[in-house]
Amino acid sequence: MEDFTVANKVDRVPNFPHERFLKYAKEQPDALAIVSEHAQLTYRELDLSADRLANYLATRGVTANKIVAIQLERSPEMIASVLAVHKAGGGCVFIEPTVPLVRLQKMMGLLQPLFVITSKKYVENYSENEVPVILVDDPDPLLSESPGIQNEVNASSEDIAHIYFTSGSEGEPKAVVFPYGWHVQGDLPEPMSERHLLKTDSGTTFTRAEIMRPLTRGQTLYIAPPGLEKNFRKLAEYIANNALTHLICTPTALRELLAVEEVKACISLRSVTCSGEKITVQVKREFFSRLNAELFVSYGCTEVPGAVSYAMTGDSDPDFDVVGKVSPFMEAYVLNDSMHQLPVGEEGEIYLGGLMAKEYLNDPILTRNKFIPNPFSVEDSARLFKTGDRGRWMRGGYLQVLGRSDGQVKINGFRIEISEVEAIILSLPFVRQAVVVTAKSSAGGANLIAYVVVNSGTISVGDIRAALDNMLPDYMMPAKVLLCQSLPVTSSGKVDRKALTSRTFDDSTPKARLRKPDDCEKQLISIWRSLLDIPKIDVQDNFFDLGGNSLLAAQMIDQIERFFGVKLPLDTVWFRGGAIESLALLLRDHARANEDSPLVKIKDGEGPPLFFVHVRGGHLSDYYHLARCLSPDQTVFGLQARGIFKEEYPDCNVSSMAGHCIQSMRKVQKTGPYLIAGYSSGGIVAYEMAQQLHGMGERVSLLVLLDTFCPSIGRSNRWKKAFRRLAKGKTHNLRDALYSAVVRGLKLDGVLRFRDMHAAHRWAYRHYLPSAYGHDVEFIVATHSINRVNDPLLGWGDYFIKGCHAHQFTANHVNIIKYPRVVDVARLLQNRIDAVVK
Repeated sequence: MEDFTVANKVDRVPNFPHERFLKYAKEQPDALAIVSEHAQLTYRELDLSADRLANYLATRGVTANKIVAIQLERSPEMIASVLAVHKAGGGCVFIEPTVPLVRLQKMMGLLQPLFVITSKKYVENYSENEVPVILVDDPDPLLSESPGIQNEVNASSEDIAHIYFTSGSEGEPKAVVFPYGWHVQGDLPEPMSERHLLKTDSGTTFTRAEIMRPLTRGQTLYIAPPGLEKNFRKLAEYIANNALTHLICTPTALRELLAVEEVKACISLRSVTCSGEKITVQVKREFFSRLNAELFVSYGCTEVPGAVSYAMTGDSDPDFDVVGKVSPFMEAYVLNDSMHQLPVGEEGEIYLGGLMAKEYLNDPILTRNKFIPNPFSVEDSARLFKTGDRGRWMRGGYLQVLGRSDGQVKINGFRIEISEVEAIILSLPFVRQAVVVTAKSSAGGANLIAYVVVNSGTISVGDIRAALDNMLPDYMMPAKVLLCQSLPVTSSGKVDRKALTSRTFDDSTPKARLRKPDDCEKQLISIWRSLLDIPKIDVQDNFFDLGGNSLLAAQMIDQIERFFGVKLPLDTVWFRGGAIESLALLLRDHARANEDSPLVKIKDGEGPPLFFVHVRGGHLSDYYHLARCLSPDQTVFGLQARGIFKEEYPDCNVSSMAGHCIQSMRKVQKTGPYLIAGYSSGGIVAYEMAQQLHGMGERVSLLVLLDTFCPSIGRSNRWKKAFRRLAKGKTHNLRDALYSAVVRGLKLDGVLRFRDMHAAHRWAYRHYLPSAYGHDVEFIVATHSINRVNDPLLGWGDYFIKGCHAHQFTANHVNIIKYPRVVDVARLLQNRIDAVVK
């Protein structure tokens, strides 16, 4: 067994990737290092960019074992940032650009990095953290003046190089600490003889491998345009058009790539590395039937990547179901419960050794349980990692992986703790029970299926998906969410997971159709298919139940406008059924849609309704989560802006906007007392509505302003900003401010007309002069908003004559209405509603 478990010893050196990169920067400075959609960098240019940032970091405290987080989309700036952190001697963490804010806050709390390198697009994510932020698209002037790194970094092979996040139990992510470690010296390819592809920015070992493998070997790295990794036809075309030679991907992605006809043109491909999950015999057969390349299969985990590997060619037997032999300087064992090695053919648990992670950050108990002393080594410090995989040795020293022995599962190459997904679903206020199981899809891969019992019959699968969209990364999102009246239990009263697992899940099973779609519905179905990539869609299917999200909803509205010539508000998807037949009804009878559009029933219930007021642009979708977290019995209506459907000019003053909303509100409630709430700019209109209603002799029993800035703050800041911009040679802000002053001075406001609703509303809010309000106000505010203007009432203090009930939440302007913070906001709001109604 010793011949199987330990690879032959080979020469090794400390693994400092920036030093190996620097070797080629000196030997071939003018060779192309990076090719992206918008830029090309030579090795000299990339090295200079990394050097400047490295010196900037080093002079500000980044050194050995100091952590720098990087949240950037794949780009030359991201690559330069990674090299810079290593040049300064620190360790870096990739933060996936699309990571939900809730998960990001947990990650930041665990990491406590010295800096975050990001862009303006993501800087708001760090508003609640005290960590300094470096913006690659708005750099500190000192950065551009910074010389290259001055001092040689004294990092050791045991110092932190990277930290990777994996799924953890109890809803918490785990941080895997990886040292620089050792590099196995072997034969290197001729410089500039390979072209590699960077197509991930997921923060996994894949991203690091895609970056470092070419740049430490003197090759060229091509950066895939955004979205290419999800469009396999375009991916194949990109590979062929750029004559790429090397690719890294999961078996799932490889299967999808091989399924498109365009892959036949990828004749330049010489090597494809596949890891992250089991590769099926069928995928191997398709690979060699379509490509003349080497298939390099690698097995390991985040803690011990690439421990076992297998290079296959067209002459290899695709039916040989193994993951390979032990890689150089690595170890693998199949052990029984007594930690004894098992002979060929006997199944046991797989343990890996060799080059591995150091620990789980700040989790010594888990580290002790998973990284155990190596009983087969003479070195006291040698350890093995307990993978949780089941496997066995095959003849010839090949390892076969058979499955898992714990609650983890691999989905598209990502290792997921099912308990973490369950914990997050259970944290939703309207969920009573939730169980997540795995099932095979029709394509042969693994899917997560969530069985959920909710507290209220008004909650849909779409509501659950919309909530999880803010809390789970894409790879952890269940493929299917099924609502149940109850969950099956065993005789002992525990949830019967086997009963759930035994249920078949086939995402290609045709659904029973109630009727044939008409021509309008057929076109909508076609649009949904292109966006959701689902072949079978019924007219009563809900967009969000099928996996839609807010981004796809916006794309759908855009496609509807292009095809039908009708601009539907985004709220149509959220609050008017979200199904093919409901959308078709609006499109077929546009006049009727115009008549009903200002008033949107968001939520059925009993008792006096709560009215949410539209924000700038006229939409109501910001209230989606807040409404769902209110009591199941609470009725909620939304008040849309004038011009949201009709071909008419939108209002460009707040008084008219408020009057229009009052008119809509009175369609369902003729007289007061009224319950009115507005978030952001919607709070300004809500405030004016309350003023007008009191002037009419009506009663407003509840007025809620949710993180609403007083317009007076914007006016004072506008002139300051205009003059700051002017000092930099930019005049458009000053022109806008002067234009506004002239129009108001000449009293031309009444003749202004705007076609664009955003422009009309921006003008209205900027020039609204609120009067004092002598009644109660509930003022809900985010701490980040307070810090922005150094005012706990955001400029409203002089207008609340009677004072107000102020409620502060640790949040920013965006996430105060998203999960999980919106749960607390909704609880407070419902308590205030109940108090005034009683």
